[in-house]
Amino acid sequence: STWGNKLNMIIVSISTGIIISLIPNLTSSSVKGDKKDVHHKINQTLQILLFLSVPMTIGLSFLSQPVWDVFYGNKSAVGAEIMAYYIFVALIISTYTALVSIVQVLKYYKEVFISLFAGVLIKALTNVYLIKTFYSLGLQPVYGSITATILGYLSGIILCLHYLKKKCGVSYKPTIKITGKIILADIFMILALFLVKLVIPISSSVRLLNIPIILVYTIIGAGVYLLVSYKSGVIDEVLGKEMLTKIKRKVVRR
Repeated sequence: STWGNKLNMIIVSISTGIIISLIPNLTSSSVKGDKKDVHHKINQTLQILLFLSVPMTIGLSFLSQPVWDVFYGNKSAVGAEIMAYYIFVALIISTYTALVSIVQVLKYYKEVFISLFAGVLIKALTNVYLIKTFYSLGLQPVYGSITATILGYLSGIILCLHYLKKKCGVSYKPTIKITGKIILADIFMILALFLVKLVIPISSSVRLLNIPIILVYTIIGAGVYLLVSYKSGVIDEVLGKEMLTKIKRKVVRR
């Protein structure tokens, strides 16, 4: 929980940067009373978050062993194994943080408190039970605590989504549609990583040799993910044609 959480911050910090950049625009639209634009920017925030955070989470989970060894060495027998699951907490925290920020911007402070209280309550009620359950199944007991944390944040996410739909009339159809395409790109990425694993060992007993291994897997995984996302139109839908054109120009100039 101490060492793994530091790696989780890689994903959380990136998602926080996304939120900080998008929230001012959302605030401006909210002040103007432009509900259509508010709905668009809420969906856009969720789409960008999922587009970046989901593949990063899956990638770090897949590469948990070499990443763990690079940062902490291979002294822990279960550290990398636990991190492979614990990293998904970062994805849930990022999503919850984004939604809570949006709900706060729209001045639904009571709803923020309710979602937070519900999450803490579910975590408290399920923590010990799930630890015992995972232990009785012959699995790492800490998986129970991690699952309880995920369930707590997940309840907060569901409540925030409910409040935004109920009070603002937000439709999540655009995000649901793109999420399916993002999952498809993630599946292709995972398949590519498994194929690479047949050729290149996923970890090495030599700590520094894990760095080039991580780089190779990252480049191939990210390349496949971006290629499939581009072909399916996800990048165009998430970033928008104007933003995509600007990125292409910068790349060409370099």
